[in-house]
Amino acid sequence: NFIYHGKNFNIYSIIKACISILIKYLRFSFFFKKKNKNKNADSIFITSSSTKTPIYLALKKIYTTKKEKISLINLNFWTDRSSWEQVDRNLIRSKPNLFLIFNLFYDVLKIIRLSNKNTYGSIDICGLKLNKTFLSIEIIKIIADQFCLQSVINYNWLKMFLSMDNHPKKIFYEDEFYNFGKCISVAKNNSINAKKIDTFGIQHGHINIYQTLYSLSDQEAISNFPAPDYFIVWSKYYQNILNKNNISKVTKILPLGSLVHFDKFKEPSKNLIKFDNIKILWCLTDHYSFMTELNILKNSNLWKNADIKIRQ
Repeated sequence: NFIYHGKNFNIYSIIKACISILIKYLRFSFFFKKKNKNKNADSIFITSSSTKTPIYLALKKIYTTKKEKISLINLNFWTDRSSWEQVDRNLIRSKPNLFLIFNLFYDVLKIIRLSNKNTYGSIDICGLKLNKTFLSIEIIKIIADQFCLQSVINYNWLKMFLSMDNHPKKIFYEDEFYNFGKCISVAKNNSINAKKIDTFGIQHGHINIYQTLYSLSDQEAISNFPAPDYFIVWSKYYQNILNKNNISKVTKILPLGSLVHFDKFKEPSKNLIKFDNIKILWCLTDHYSFMTELNILKNSNLWKNADIKIRQ
């Protein structure tokens, strides 16, 4: 864990993170078999691991019924040796050179040097005055995190890949408003072929109106906020929440439904499982979500024959 006391931050954590990233990069560069003939489809699903998520599998099934293809790309493939052989050959050719890696480390050293200077003043960000020491601490924590350093490399790698002539036309991904998703959005927006590529974020869980991750200030909404071109959500209920939270100002909301449940809607009712005396443990989050979930249950047939226990 990163330890910070005043200005005496743990520089060894930063050095360790840089060395670890360099070793992973060199391992891939030296040991990867370059005779890779894989070629991804025009539509790709980007993840942070080699795991095939339920959303990817559902999306692949939709593509299969249309007799089209969609490929899976693990953006962190170069750090995971088991993923090397499944990588698009064009993605491999887009690998950043060693100069970029060392330039990244040089920038880290500059940040460390700047953090040792006077940081007792304040800085104005959109009318909000923040203590420079606070910002310095946050920045130092970031550069001591392998994930953040790795994200910079992933961004440059993906941007070069999307700038190639034979680039994908549609990109799907989850976690669109997390750092991982923002990295994909920025890489696409800064690629040469940005106007020829459509990006789609996909809702993967419940969203409530109080989630700061899915809420933008008026200032953020008019800034160059990294977001997918489209955001597929489960229903108009979630679309309304995102409209109120300014998310619709940075991406187009598509209330198409939950991809993993598309096949369930098509099944005849006689083939669906009938629940009798089902037991439900209801874990409350906040009052807003409780009232929403209560209305859903009231309109469900499960409500009549269910044994429900509510837990705070």
